[in-house]
Amino acid sequence: MNAEPRDQPASWLEDRRFRAWALYEQGWKQPAIAAALGVTRGAVRQWIKRGRDGGRKALRHQPPPGAPARLTAKQRTQVPVLLAKGAPTYGFAGDRWPAKRVAVVINCQRRRPPSATRQRSRPGMLNAGQR
Repeated sequence: MNAEPRDQPASWLEDRRFRAWALYEQGWKQPAIAAALGVTRGAVRQWIKRGRDGGRKALRHQPPPGAPARLTAKQRTQVPVLLAKGAPTYGFAGDRWPAKRVAVVINCQRRRPPSATRQRSRPGMLNAGQR
């Protein structure tokens, strides 16, 4: 029997949920499924409930909740390179990288860089006389 590609599990965790569902459909009891797969009865109970509510599709991996990433994968790889230049390169005092400073540097790189005057007047940035 050839399964369509989308029916194939994406990971061993997903495969384990699919196997639990198949055993349940064959009439196995939840404690026996848990013992056979080496998982807790609570896990099997949750999987069976998801399977009953949404079928096999509900047992697939669900993406984590939250907002989508704002940076592309390429942009994320550039962040360590930008930070390696050091905070003073971007006009900050000291060589620390609190989250707000990282955000300023990333935002400057994502859009057209602001003028030098505007950049110096940002909070946390050194003025020309303080360098």
